[in-house]
Amino acid sequence: NVNRELKAEEFAWFHLFPYGNNGLNEERSVKITPLDYFQQRVLSSDTRFQRTDYLYYALSMFEYLLVQLTISACGRGIQGQEGVVEDLHLHLKNLRGSASYWRTAHSELIAFIRCLGPPTWFITLNCNDLNCLHMRKAFLIADGRPDEDPSQLNLDENCGSPHVHLVVWIDKAPSFESPEGLTYIDQVISCRLPSEEEDPDLRALVTRNQIHRHTHTCHKNNSETCRFAFPSERCEQTRIAPPSSDEFIRNGGRFCTLKRTTNEKWANNYNQQILKFFNANMDIQPCGSNESIAHYIAKYISKTEPANVKEGVAEAIRQIRRDETNIAKKLFKSCMRILKERQVSASECVYRLCHLPLRSSSRKCVFLNSRKPDQRYQVLRFENNKAVGLCSNIFERYAKRPRQQEQGYDFQNMCLLEFAMNFEPLYSKKAEDSEESVDAEAEEQPTRRRLIKLTNNPKMVIRNVPAVV
Repeated sequence: NVNRELKAEEFAWFHLFPYGNNGLNEERSVKITPLDYFQQRVLSSDTRFQRTDYLYYALSMFEYLLVQLTISACGRGIQGQEGVVEDLHLHLKNLRGSASYWRTAHSELIAFIRCLGPPTWFITLNCNDLNCLHMRKAFLIADGRPDEDPSQLNLDENCGSPHVHLVVWIDKAPSFESPEGLTYIDQVISCRLPSEEEDPDLRALVTRNQIHRHTHTCHKNNSETCRFAFPSERCEQTRIAPPSSDEFIRNGGRFCTLKRTTNEKWANNYNQQILKFFNANMDIQPCGSNESIAHYIAKYISKTEPANVKEGVAEAIRQIRRDETNIAKKLFKSCMRILKERQVSASECVYRLCHLPLRSSSRKCVFLNSRKPDQRYQVLRFENNKAVGLCSNIFERYAKRPRQQEQGYDFQNMCLLEFAMNFEPLYSKKAEDSEESVDAEAEEQPTRRRLIKLTNNPKMVIRNVPAVV
């Protein structure tokens, strides 16, 4: 029991702690958080702590402690007349990588689509760590073998390399249903396999990175056909399939069929400039309507879990409810059961333990609570561990906006939505680093910012790029 045994880590990993000290619960003159502790271990020059089994242990311990803090925080909510905590629920979305976290990402992307319209392109970029000599050399240096030939290094092809899913909006892009839009698609996307005489370098890139080869992931759910629709049929001209057509459904939401010859039936979509620069596998798809992008969102952003997870979690929660334990134990067991069923790669472990962002955006997304004023929640303000009041929210700041025109903004005729999109609070000191703040920090741009002053003297910052609400 890690709560009772302070030396649990030293005993479990005795070969990493031969002297039995300096573990997670060691008394230190300067207190550090569990996340900082495990980050120091993973990034240490002592590579023994970079073992895959220790990475999973570190992430499991961090999640265990974070769930305890989350349950403790939800129990300190506002109490009703009978002393019962109102609106008791858990915010697992603050736990990066959890299903709730990705549901929040899904909701924010939906907000982007409703605010900005459908994206123009959906791009996937896969890390080429197996073929990049620079990365192979870095692996050898980290492993204490700097003199070995990186081209002779054997790497596991099923190591779960990092990849990026990118949604791009292009200003004034033509409609893909128009002739101009089809020409635009042919200018940006290609599946062409040039001959050796025509372009030997591009042919080598396409052959190495863009030729599809069937794997076990092609036939999920016992499907007899490849879910990526390979081999593709020969097509004389690029065409668009209507959203209601059988072709649209058969292609999993891909409504565009590129011009291709019989020799190119295994070639995946690519952009020539990106492929030459990135030198790794990629995919690029046009997004022509809200219906089509919904397929991409569901497939790529929601991080679908195995089919048996929901049944297992539901049965576990039913069993937990039958147990005669207090509410805190019920919540803790439910959370740990949900986290236990998640599939996590070693790469994700490192990303989370090393404060690396899992997602980022060129715009921030702001949530406006549309409930009635008496039903909105507010954050308590503490001083010396005592609640001394409530923190200001966007509604109060909007009511105290300047009364005259300032910085080119007509505040007298400005609605709440426009105010939230263009302004954000100015804080005198930066909040402490936390698990959920890592992705937000990745979006910040270190540029000089303009200020406005509210009628009660606090200041707000004018956003460089309007937010999405």
